[in-house]
Amino acid sequence: MRNTGLKEALGKVIIFFDADTAISENFIENMVKPIIENKTDTTLCKTYAVLEAFYDILPEKY
Repeated sequence: MRNTGLKEALGKVIIFFDADTAISENFIENMVKPIIENKTDTTLCKTYAVLEAFYDILPEKY
């Protein structure tokens, strides 16, 4: 599906997300701004797994 998206895309910047991805309010701006300002060709970021997504009952350490 992502290959189809790349073929059909018309914009200058392409961002892929998984269906269960949650992002911060300014995530898109932070990722796209360096590209638009011609400072880089790509941006990367870290991801974090939210424990609630994997456990019905959270472990004690949480």
